[in-house]
Amino acid sequence: MAKVAIVRCADYEPQRVDDAVRRALDLIGGLGPIVRPGQRVLLKPNLLRAAPPERAVTTHPTLIRSMAAAVREAGAQAWVGDSPGGIQWNVTDKVLAESGVGPAALEAGAEIKDFEAGGTVAMECPEAMVLKKFALARAVREADAVFSLAKLKTHCQTLYSGAVKNLLGCLPGGGKIRVHQLAPKSRQLWAAFLDIYAVVRPRLALIDGIVAMEGEGPSHGKVRPLGLLIASEDSVAADAVACRVIGYPPRAVKLFEQAEERGLGVGDLKQIEVVGVPIEEAAVRDFVRPSNFAFEVIPGFLMKLIGRGVSVKPEIVQELCKKCGMCQRSCPADAIARHEGLAIDPAKCVRCFCCHELCPHDAIALKRAWFIRLYDYMRHQRKRRKHARQSGAPR
Repeated sequence: MAKVAIVRCADYEPQRVDDAVRRALDLIGGLGPIVRPGQRVLLKPNLLRAAPPERAVTTHPTLIRSMAAAVREAGAQAWVGDSPGGIQWNVTDKVLAESGVGPAALEAGAEIKDFEAGGTVAMECPEAMVLKKFALARAVREADAVFSLAKLKTHCQTLYSGAVKNLLGCLPGGGKIRVHQLAPKSRQLWAAFLDIYAVVRPRLALIDGIVAMEGEGPSHGKVRPLGLLIASEDSVAADAVACRVIGYPPRAVKLFEQAEERGLGVGDLKQIEVVGVPIEEAAVRDFVRPSNFAFEVIPGFLMKLIGRGVSVKPEIVQELCKKCGMCQRSCPADAIARHEGLAIDPAKCVRCFCCHELCPHDAIALKRAWFIRLYDYMRHQRKRRKHARQSGAPR
């Protein structure tokens, strides 16, 4: 049975985070069984793109500092490394600086590993479902242990971004785009993430839910304070608990069934021991889901009837577009062309939403079909009626 710890942490005040991290680690058995003196421990945060920590796009720097300090206290070397999203050049330093992760890591005595500049190792994985061959960041291969320090966020394609998905950043540069080319659908994408997970095999997951992201994540959603840290030696189990906390039904995220079938982790909450804060006490009832949620959870037979009604399509907002070309370079389907401005070819678009995720100017909108707009309206009305009943106010 997997063990997952949930602990409360009200904000990112350094001492409060230190205490919460140590409490979470103690609840799952501490670092002693995981880390030996002299080992090289790679802390892998989510550094999707350059954004200040208060935007909740990246793992908060205070968490990096606390974990690096804990690793060093265990007698090991702490490394911090990642590869930002999309196809970009020489941006890692900018992302590290703007997110605050770089200064926090150095302050804690950790060594920075730039996955983009540090070279790669060719991996051949005949047992993989999607990624039979891929280039893995050399630092990941050289580390004695990898810790996934993820941010709890929604995701417009896979619905959820956490400890397992965080490992996509172990593939530098164009490697991430190739994953989307090979796996355009969410179920295929989770299979690809599990291929990476099977190679990296992180020893620890720590999910930053002190301030999470809801709505149109993983980069353009709204910040949502939850005041929680989630930790486990099983990243799949940590993600399962996180999804339960934000109110996702088990069938929503296409990770857990696949992980269990492949023997890569525990996704069944009945087989997970939650320690610390009880899961029902930590659960959030009104976490805002991404627009694509209905598309991912509606059964196949219904999709044939109302498929167009639940579609979500990316659309360039021309008045906000700076024509930087980030969306065009990062589109795995080559569906964005430059004419007088940038335009998305709907016939080529595979709805991966990489353009929306990576646009630095918030210039990619998600156009929702009629059924989703109706669903969101009815859900909002139910919330209003429930709030009115609880407060005694007139509807």
